[in-house]
Amino acid sequence: MLLKSVMLVESEATQLGHAHAGSRLTALDQVANRPIVHHVLDGLREASPGGIIVAGEADALIDIRACLREYEPALESVEYVVCHSGVGIASGLRAIAALVGDAPCLIQPADGLLDQPVTTLIALLADGSPDLVLCAARQGENALGGRGDTTADIGVFGPGALAWATELLSSVGNGDLAFVGDQLAAAGGQVTLHLVDGWHRYRGRGWDLLTLNRVALDRLLGSIPSSAQFGNRFEGRVLIDPTATVRSSVITGPSVIGPGATVIDAYLGPYTAIGARARIEGVEIERSIVAPGANVMHVGGRLVSSIVGRDARVYRDFSLPRAMRVWVGDGDEVALC
Repeated sequence: MLLKSVMLVESEATQLGHAHAGSRLTALDQVANRPIVHHVLDGLREASPGGIIVAGEADALIDIRACLREYEPALESVEYVVCHSGVGIASGLRAIAALVGDAPCLIQPADGLLDQPVTTLIALLADGSPDLVLCAARQGENALGGRGDTTADIGVFGPGALAWATELLSSVGNGDLAFVGDQLAAAGGQVTLHLVDGWHRYRGRGWDLLTLNRVALDRLLGSIPSSAQFGNRFEGRVLIDPTATVRSSVITGPSVIGPGATVIDAYLGPYTAIGARARIEGVEIERSIVAPGANVMHVGGRLVSSIVGRDARVYRDFSLPRAMRVWVGDGDEVALC
């Protein structure tokens, strides 16, 4: 019986427990110049011969479906399932139960990435054939104490186990995967906890986005067009779009430069993503994300572990009087060294 994968889509507000109209989808934010959800699908396509199910609230699925139309290669076996407001694992399981049937099933959020291939988690089903494997990030020494010290974001259900869990949850409210595991264990099911090294989820914090950018760039396949081969120095895996302009620069991979971007007299260190139409000139940047349309020019220092938003401008101003002038939005962070 072929395994199915379910990708659960949640907005940033839903993750915090107060869903509301217009809340943004963290899965649509970009790392390595692609939406996070595209990177998640890369792993699920490899692990899911039985097909992929995308589940979430109606408004969220509209945006996700539009984003997945741009996924390459074109998707064939993807089904969409609408969950009730607030999603929650229990209501999500009820929504997908008919499509999954008795097949084994992997459930993963649409805004998280693993350092390791997803297939390594599916292999856990062969170890004693558990009904459910709860996969949680290792949170340090305290996480070794058991399920109560961790948050399980990924679940791998054995054959028939998801249908059984749905029956057990038919009369209770929503809960997380650990709650589902408690219900299965109380009914005599075999539930195990697997602590995962290298599970990273984006919940709207900039540092998390940079971490996912690192994970995605580690999977990068480099390609440098002939137009950029001369007058630049490249080290490691570097992916440059053929329409980008790169001159008099040093690029260290893994790094990616998007369509129509311009990089002149710059140093791009490892784990840096330069978005489409961005302009980088006279700057040193490492471990950073520069979003599409942004300009970073002659800042007079090296940018490290930074995120420059879409169409933003970061530049050195030589006008008088000399001063630092910043426009900082709600929740943004600026560190001055």
